[in-house]
Amino acid sequence: MIRIFKKNEIHKNKIRMKIVLKTTIIVILCNIAALSMAQETVTAHIFDAETRKPIDLVAVVSSVNHTITNREGGFIVRVASNDNLQLHHISYYPQNIPIGQLGDTIFLQPRVIELAELVVMPRESIVRKLTEVWYRYYNLLRNRRDRDFPVQTFYYRQLTQNNDVYVEFIEAFFTSPTSVRVRELYLQEGRFARANRYGTKEAPNFQFTNYFIFSHISPFSLDNARIRDGVNPFLVRDFERYYDINIARIISPNSDGEVIVYQFIPFQEMISEDAIMLSGQLYVRTRDLAIVRAEILASDVGVRGFPNVTNETHHFTITYREGVRVYPIVESVRAESVITFLWQGESPQQVRVSSLLYAVDHPIETQRRARNLRQSDNLLNIVARSRHNQEFWDDNPFIKRTAIEQRVLNDFNRAGYFGTMNLNE
Repeated sequence: MIRIFKKNEIHKNKIRMKIVLKTTIIVILCNIAALSMAQETVTAHIFDAETRKPIDLVAVVSSVNHTITNREGGFIVRVASNDNLQLHHISYYPQNIPIGQLGDTIFLQPRVIELAELVVMPRESIVRKLTEVWYRYYNLLRNRRDRDFPVQTFYYRQLTQNNDVYVEFIEAFFTSPTSVRVRELYLQEGRFARANRYGTKEAPNFQFTNYFIFSHISPFSLDNARIRDGVNPFLVRDFERYYDINIARIISPNSDGEVIVYQFIPFQEMISEDAIMLSGQLYVRTRDLAIVRAEILASDVGVRGFPNVTNETHHFTITYREGVRVYPIVESVRAESVITFLWQGESPQQVRVSSLLYAVDHPIETQRRARNLRQSDNLLNIVARSRHNQEFWDDNPFIKRTAIEQRVLNDFNRAGYFGTMNLNE
């Protein structure tokens, strides 16, 4: 009887364990299903409440992920149920919108307050304050190498237009350690397309093989200005020798979020013949002397191999967000270039190249081994020779394009321009 009792108990325990195991699995599957159902993708467009113009580079943050708006003010972001969407831009008051109240259109109120015409700050005071900013970054960055900084994943998109014809499209994902510039890029995934009509009389053969290198530009440098040695940033050790500086405006004055916008204009008499001097604006937060944004203009840089260039301008906008251990982290780099040149002695031709590099919060899933890119590498050739993974690019949640970019992409896809190709042919 004792033996039979034990056997019955063992049998009952096995049954109970199976029931518990099945119940646990069901609960886990239900939780996973509920979690999947609780997340959704939302889209909207953000506009200036006064001008009704779209606002790009607005940080859009949910509890699931983070993104920024494109040039049309549009964004796509994943959210959880009962989530709140946080919107941040240096020149606008932030908003916190419950998902249930989110519409197709969002308006942000500008918080830029112009200085009164009679308010003038002595140049000595401006130089003294910016010197404090330089020393803050000097102490953060000196004796540190790229590998000492946090690694960020970036999406990159570049579109080339010859006159009125779109001729090139490139997009890629990189990883890079980042501080006040993006460099030491590691290519994870990329694809490149060139229209068959590229190189015709209507769309002359003009390209940037390493346009992404403009992301290396920084408003800050540890060194003195090297007038004859490449691009000269705003803030160098002796910046006051090379730039006329004034305050353009103040954002959110007398508050914890106050930002002073400094205007940099190079002294013409200090510029050597082959110097590349920048002009533009530097946004500095008052409370911690952090650079939060830089708007940069470079002109007459010179394009190798094209001596007939008559005019060129390069506009850059770099935005920053708080980093790990107080290091600044590049959030996005937008570049727009317009180059006018004479083609075979005929009427002027114009090339317009636009690119956007922005950080994504989560590493991408790819089977490829990341490749370290050197400054001397031809990015277009490297991407063009790589295997084209169409499935990776379809409906990728980290990619945002304007309507024009999407139209060009669709046209190139239909024409079969993406895929393996040799640019040297």
